[in-house]
Amino acid sequence: MRSQLSAALAGLTDKQREAVLLRYLGERTVPEVAQQLGISTGTAGTRVRDGVLALQHALTPRTPTP
Repeated sequence: MRSQLSAALAGLTDKQREAVLLRYLGERTVPEVAQQLGISTGTAGTRVRDGVLALQHALTPRTPTP
């Protein structure tokens, strides 16, 4: 699972990865992420949201289509 997560994180943009890691591993709020990155709270929230959605997509098992 760790290698899958590493691969999924590598698939994010640099900006998404930075925001997601600050938010969840750094345990920061979205306003704190925004302040640290020097961006608006809305932009920080969007980067976190888009990053999480991309991670969910990358980590969701696919069922083969017949």
